[in-house]
Amino acid sequence: MPFRIVNSLKSVNCSFMLDPVLLDLVTSRCNSTDGGFSEPTFEYDGEEVSWCNFDMVFHGMADDHSAYSRSNVISTFLAVDILRNMNALDRINATKTVQFVISCKAGNGGFGPYPFPHGEPYAPYLTENPFTVDSYGAGVAYTYAAVGTLSDLNYTISLSSEERELTRKYVLSCQHARSGCFVSIPEYADVPWLNPEDHDIFFTYYAVMALQYIDAIDASRENLTQTNNWLLNQQLLRDTFTYGLFDYLSPEAAAFDAVMCLNASDSLYLLDQLTPRAVQQQTLLLTISTASAITTFVLVVAIPRVVKRIKTKILSEEMQPT
Repeated sequence: MPFRIVNSLKSVNCSFMLDPVLLDLVTSRCNSTDGGFSEPTFEYDGEEVSWCNFDMVFHGMADDHSAYSRSNVISTFLAVDILRNMNALDRINATKTVQFVISCKAGNGGFGPYPFPHGEPYAPYLTENPFTVDSYGAGVAYTYAAVGTLSDLNYTISLSSEERELTRKYVLSCQHARSGCFVSIPEYADVPWLNPEDHDIFFTYYAVMALQYIDAIDASRENLTQTNNWLLNQQLLRDTFTYGLFDYLSPEAAAFDAVMCLNASDSLYLLDQLTPRAVQQQTLLLTISTASAITTFVLVVAIPRVVKRIKTKILSEEMQPT
């Protein structure tokens, strides 16, 4: 929640209004040993759990948020982004945080939620990981968080063209082959159907923003055209951008993700096109407006004229000599 609030205030140049005590809250989540950030644990129903309000799908229990209790790339991104927007990056060891994020990079160009043991994924890590990850231990959401952190720390410019291209190809490998939206991991990209447990509009947002962070929008223009068509199709079907996990996203939240995606690819002009319902409403309003105009003309102009003519005729007949 602080991440969303800080970004909102930053967008209207009001981040100076924030209480600096927020910085203490954020930096208290930092692990000084590895440079990563985590969420605090608390007891819930007899268990120690941690919570992060980050749109995510787990391969286990949907409410299993204990994974955030250790240093992870999602909490790291949220924290670093808050510090950047509050001009307080000097309160952390940026070099160590960058190293933490880089250690989360998988061999296929994506990023995982945690650093890989000895730099390579292995089976126990995948099975014990409550996050949904691919066979390399990565996912599009963690890739978004990772490159977002590197961008906040001005490190993406240090990535080689080969590293950027490998990450770009990984993100695009998460695009659903038939629809054009993005799914959580590449393994779900070729399935002929879309399951709410496997994809959501926020995964599409994560993918497009990740491409923007590594300056790969132009190189991915063809893929993003298909994505834009999917976004607009959801709007056409529902007259909103609501397309969330079990439809829990509000129209405003989903619209935010959609508009950000369209804006990243310089495609906001596509929203000038009216949806079928909007066209129907426009036609209805035009019909009502026309009928109202006709009625007004009849009541204000036509009828008074007819009445006046009738009165004139009657008066003229009365004045004629008998």
